[in-house]
Amino acid sequence: MPAKKRFTPTWLKSLLDSRPAEDTTYSEAGRVGFILRHRTGGALVWLVRYQRNGKPVWLTLGEYPAMTLDQAHEAHAEVRKQLAQGLDPKVERERLRIEHQRQEEARQLTEAVTVRNVIAEWAWHHARRHRKRPREAIRLLRVHLLQAPVKDKPASDITKRDLVLIIDKILARGSTVMANRVRDLTAQVFNFAAMRDLIPSSPAAGLLKKPGGQEHAKERSLNRDEIGRFWLGLDDAKTKISLPIRLALKLILVTAQRPGEIAQAKFNDIDVAQRLWRIGDNKSERPHVVPLTDLAIEIIEELRRLANGRPYLLPSVHSTLKPAEPISERALSRALRNNQVDEKLFGCEPFTPHDLRRTAATHMTTLGIQRLHVGKVLNHSEGGDVTAVYDRYGYWDEKQRALATWEAELRSIIDGKPSKIVPIARASGSGQ
Repeated sequence: MPAKKRFTPTWLKSLLDSRPAEDTTYSEAGRVGFILRHRTGGALVWLVRYQRNGKPVWLTLGEYPAMTLDQAHEAHAEVRKQLAQGLDPKVERERLRIEHQRQEEARQLTEAVTVRNVIAEWAWHHARRHRKRPREAIRLLRVHLLQAPVKDKPASDITKRDLVLIIDKILARGSTVMANRVRDLTAQVFNFAAMRDLIPSSPAAGLLKKPGGQEHAKERSLNRDEIGRFWLGLDDAKTKISLPIRLALKLILVTAQRPGEIAQAKFNDIDVAQRLWRIGDNKSERPHVVPLTDLAIEIIEELRRLANGRPYLLPSVHSTLKPAEPISERALSRALRNNQVDEKLFGCEPFTPHDLRRTAATHMTTLGIQRLHVGKVLNHSEGGDVTAVYDRYGYWDEKQRALATWEAELRSIIDGKPSKIVPIARASGSGQ
């Protein structure tokens, strides 16, 4: 039988330096089954003794002094509480151990899930099935979400503040529409990850829905005078914009193609002999063939000379680090923004690279070119039109005629001459 003893801190400390000849057991008066065992090696072990199915059970609580007397009392009280509830404390301890182990494994698994993993799973299980342009959405996420400090964190550690800072960075560039797009995509991805239990909860919950404000249809289009100033401004030796970027901006205006497509264009996709440019990877995610006019070919050949054997029309300026990479689309926008003087760009109200594409489309329409044919030049989506699926390389003659008409008009603007082109609709109407 254990010797009954009144446990005090002073008495316990006196036992620390002693070594009994054999294991000695003490019980504390007034606490049922509360035991201290003094082992021959000097260890002082807290135990609880109770009956289960008529048999004695010994449950170790801890060792003194790592577990103090007060802590041992609390642990003993918890065991007695479990017994009063009809539970077996030893079984409960094992259950809690297994539960803790599972939680730890889940935590480690969650920490192993990176933001890149989350984007990949969202792309495979959601974007490719439910989005019209999944590749464009994935590209935006990779550009804006996979950056410091987010890219180096487990997905479960991403906070709302991290996402707010990413959106603020986009807003600081003046890209209000892009901020809205990235916010919506980010919310989709993290809500999806939380739904699939990749992360405990979505850090995008509560993000402002329209951080860039309400969107309105863009209508900025350069008039003839502004086009002339823009073109001459690019040719001015005082212009701070690099020559490849200047040529790229001109090419947007001449071809009416997207800035991102110009930035990503490869010489292998261009057939000067056939006077065409094949764009396979584009926002609409449909193959697109662009007729090349004389002016477009002149610009491309100058870019070829500057590229010096590299595959892209606009190779990265960090050529030693990324010899086979193109510039980013943002470099085009940044060049125009940095060239503003007194909030004017070449003496005009500020505009973006995409406004140059809109300018070309607007002037083609003004010249009487059918909107359908202008849309073919722009490679705009036709919604649910089934014929569009079978018409990927159609309207070649119409696109060629539209761009040739636009080039003639553009040359007259550059030369400072009045337009000699009779709008197509008016010309066809005069013969009736």
